Amino acid sequence: MHHRIVEQVLANLDDERARYFGLIFQMLEHDPRAKPNPNVLYTVLKETVPMIPPYLEATDFLNLLFAFIHENEQKLTAIMFSGQFVTDPGIVRKVTDQFVNQVVAMTFDMHSQGQIKTGEPTVRRYSWPYENADFPFAD
Repeated sequence: MHHRIVEQVLANLDDERARYFGLIFQMLEHDPRAKPNPNVLYTVLKETVPMIPPYLEATDFLNLLFAFIHENEQKLTAIMFSGQFVTDPGIVRKVTDQFVNQVVAMTFDMHSQGQIKTGEPTVRRYSWPYENADFPFAD
């Protein structure tokens, strides 16, 4: 039932992201941490999935997600039960943007350390120290 919250978001993702988040949602079905407050969980995912890079291991992503929800559950619940959320559901982004920032920072750090392969070709450049060469070369 809670999948309805994110169905439209998933439908608008490209293939790579749809596969990644499809795996995340499959894992959530069997994760007991998702049971206590699924409305908060799926609302956070609805707001963040379109902006999150799909490069973290699924278990790392889920651990980060549940830690974020645990730390911010009161803020998220207060927003979701406010009258303003009814008229402007995007108000929850005040809190969920922090999760996006965490995932992006973690992804960037792991990419910088060479732990994430994005499929991009490696480029190496070699140059000659031209300042030492007399160019054009004298015959």
